[in-house]
Amino acid sequence: MMGSEILQIDEQVQNASQPTSSVLMRSQPYLAPEQVQKAVQLLAAMDLAHLAYAQQSETFTLLSTLGDLYLKQGKLHLAAATYHPLLDLVADAPFDATICHFYYHLCLLYYAWNFLDKAAQHLRWCIQQIQQHALDRTLLVVGYLELAWVLWADGQRKVAEKTIQQAVNLARLTQDPVLLKQTQAQQACLWLKCGKLRAVMRWRQSSAFTMTALITNEQQFEYLTLARTLLSERRGQEALTLLEQLFTLATAAERGYDMLEISVLKALAYDTQGNLPLALVELAQALCRAEREGYIRLFIDEGAPMVALLQHMLNWGVTIAYVKQLLLQLTPIAENEKTPLLSKLNLAQSRLTLIEPLTKRELEVLRLVAAGSSNDDIAQTLSITATTVKKHLGNILGKLNAKNRTQAVARARTLNLL
Repeated sequence: MMGSEILQIDEQVQNASQPTSSVLMRSQPYLAPEQVQKAVQLLAAMDLAHLAYAQQSETFTLLSTLGDLYLKQGKLHLAAATYHPLLDLVADAPFDATICHFYYHLCLLYYAWNFLDKAAQHLRWCIQQIQQHALDRTLLVVGYLELAWVLWADGQRKVAEKTIQQAVNLARLTQDPVLLKQTQAQQACLWLKCGKLRAVMRWRQSSAFTMTALITNEQQFEYLTLARTLLSERRGQEALTLLEQLFTLATAAERGYDMLEISVLKALAYDTQGNLPLALVELAQALCRAEREGYIRLFIDEGAPMVALLQHMLNWGVTIAYVKQLLLQLTPIAENEKTPLLSKLNLAQSRLTLIEPLTKRELEVLRLVAAGSSNDDIAQTLSITATTVKKHLGNILGKLNAKNRTQAVARARTLNLL
């Protein structure tokens, strides 16, 4: 492989700042159509093992670039296998933009797998280091954007909104109009997730979207956010038309990560239209591709509207274990969600069923808990020991994915178990 080819690929990967359409793929760059696969083939074909330890810098650059490309393709396991050996190389290295980009991409991977604590830890450290070393503000913008979404996913909505506002403020200081537009689009997406429709509409009006315009790569996240606003308004056909354009764009550039997210949104769009068969076909295809790589946030970030569709998948027998895993994490999110999309969906009418049924004895214990009985009272009523009561309660909390008795009772009522 020629050195110039390596440098050209790495320059495109490391220096590009445009965000992609995925909810957290904020610092992922773009390559022209067919370049991603070509770059992967060129880098993967190299005998990296021959590089001496003294060439750590070159080794790091090549491997981190390869990991970035795998991540772009949606190949999370290959990305992880490429990134993780590099952690030892960067542990004691002087902090710079290259190391910052490495951690940002690693955090995108952690987010996809729902390892929020790891992502938050690395992102806060990177932000601190950028400030201490007075590095480019653009790096700080990306750091705040990624951290904002991690905070949102962790349920810290107010802190997430403040953090993304910091990103917007910094983007203004860069005097880069493209960066500012992309950052504001991400803020609008977060507002939509938090149900702040007026703020979203102001963003939409100020952006002056043209549905007939040819969408460029750097505009993809803006138009994806527009598609989400159309979904929230139940304008399924308009959303589908836009999503088809975005899918074609992502396919041409071989961005497998983005293609999966767009497929998920297409499923929701079909469901909004009342076309359940097409919605399930689209979602089934996305699930089968995503299961191999272990995607979690891709589905649970969609909240309540995803619950009913996944329940249908469970009834269909599609990727049963994977769907059960997603539903366990989605149900509490959907119950607590206050978004415009949730108002369109009544969880009590979503035909959500318990993933693992309660036994007859567990139902008896649960009914007594709902009546306000203590463990000792339950033990006496059912003629069992207090230890057995605790065991049944543990099983009940696990099956209902509840943290305490109160939450278990609330979810049992939602599922018509009481």
